[in-house]
Amino acid sequence: MNQMLSNSGMLNTLVILQRGEITEHEIYTRIAKVTGDLHNREVLERIANEEYEHSLIWKKYTERDVSPDPVRVWYYYLLARVHRSLSESGTIRLIRTL
Repeated sequence: MNQMLSNSGMLNTLVILQRGEITEHEIYTRIAKVTGDLHNREVLERIANEEYEHSLIWKKYTERDVSPDPVRVWYYYLLARVHRSLSESGTIRLIRTL
């Protein structure tokens, strides 16, 4: 299947989607580790696991391991840390708009 995807140009698109999912997994995981509220931490961990599962679906098609986008991970982690002082639930809403 990988040969068919590379010929059609779809492989690059699927790799981009896979990288997005693994990046979001990493973002949610990191933010969950520093979230004080137990309920919000559990929500973030659940979302992180869902994003990881999504990345595995794309991996079946791409047959590749991809790394998270470190700049995007850093940006949203920093944003969440700054925003944390305002509202943890607001941070969750903000990130869900990715």
